[in-house]
Amino acid sequence: MDYTPRRLIAMTQAGMKDEVLGSFSIWVCAGCYACTTACPKEIPITDMMYALKRTAIREGVHPRRFGTPVLAREFVRSVDRWGRNSESRLAISLYLKTHPRLLLQDYPLAERLRRRGRMRLRRESIRQRRQLRTILRAVDAVPDRAPTMGGGPTAGSEGA
Repeated sequence: MDYTPRRLIAMTQAGMKDEVLGSFSIWVCAGCYACTTACPKEIPITDMMYALKRTAIREGVHPRRFGTPVLAREFVRSVDRWGRNSESRLAISLYLKTHPRLLLQDYPLAERLRRRGRMRLRRESIRQRRQLRTILRAVDAVPDRAPTMGGGPTAGSEGA
């Protein structure tokens, strides 16, 4: 973790958008909510990390060849397109976009999994994809509550 949550909050308030969105810290957050429940100020740190991840993905400002943002983007693409995720296709896409040579290295394992019925290459889909897309578009239309990158109100400045 290159920055602590406290430091990320301060950087966000100072308008250091590129540094915040480009940091590894937002990607190593496991989303376990341990920091949120332990925070004496009751700051929703995990929610902030998720909002920063979404903003970084949307703006394409994440570390290149770093698996987590690629995995998140490909997962959303798969669900958006087919209505569900195909784990084997997701894994192949992740390998190709992050570490193509590892795909060849791990091929024997993938083949054993496929032979035992644990890894299917067939693409799966749901019946009412159009209905799911309508729901997903409605969710996308809801304003993002991502933290403001500077210029937003600070504590005590409301009504001043």
